[in-house]
Amino acid sequence: MASEVLTERWTPLVVRELLCGSTRFNDLRRGVPLMSPALLSKRLKTLERAGVVAKPFDASLLVWDMHRNIELDALPARRVVVHFHLRGSSDGNSHFWLVLDAPNVDLCLTDPGHDIDVQVAGNVATLVDYWMGRTDFRKAVRTGDLEVHGSRTLVAALPSWFSRSNFAPVPMPPMPVS
Repeated sequence: MASEVLTERWTPLVVRELLCGSTRFNDLRRGVPLMSPALLSKRLKTLERAGVVAKPFDASLLVWDMHRNIELDALPARRVVVHFHLRGSSDGNSHFWLVLDAPNVDLCLTDPGHDIDVQVAGNVATLVDYWMGRTDFRKAVRTGDLEVHGSRTLVAALPSWFSRSNFAPVPMPPMPVS
């Protein structure tokens, strides 16, 4: 099976580019310039199904996008600090702090020195799935894909603080009325 996957036309060149450090689609295209984008996409999907490659997720980009889509009206009246520990990021970063003090929203890559009100831990892929509308935040917590710790009130309100990505294919589920 491995030789069937790896000997398809163009695939050895794609694997070469991956082994040389290319992690983004456009980098792969530059490394194999005569290959069509459609065929490159098809080969990458085949390699992913075979378990040869996995989609890299950039936690820094994800949290940056989340920080600029905060629902300011949904935030508590006081400053809240959310610490994210996201494993599996392609950029190597795993710790992020959002200091939410409406109307100010700050993203910190180092501990800002404030008490942490809510801690969120899990794999970056899970948070990407939430952000893109493929899963519900509470479901990810129930299944153990995300761990969330903090006061019951803040933990319950956390999902309402974030709108989803502008590219999310499904709308956010309605928030329950307390």
